[in-house]
Amino acid sequence: MTRVVERSALVAGDALVRAGEHVRLFERWVDRERSRYLAYDFGSTPVKHRVYVWGGPGELDYTPVRYVGAG
Repeated sequence: MTRVVERSALVAGDALVRAGEHVRLFERWVDRERSRYLAYDFGSTPVKHRVYVWGGPGELDYTPVRYVGAG
């Protein structure tokens, strides 16, 4: 089970989900403004570990969620 969290509340292990398509595993913010973050990107290609820009192209399609248990 997951619940939606605010972007400002993201912590390591939270996920950014683009429904039915893609998942990123949040690691950490890389700047004080919280405009860039490091994440593991899972999709049809090999896993990527890189910095992403919040609000960049396609970024607003992702919903930040946190795992809260199995039921």
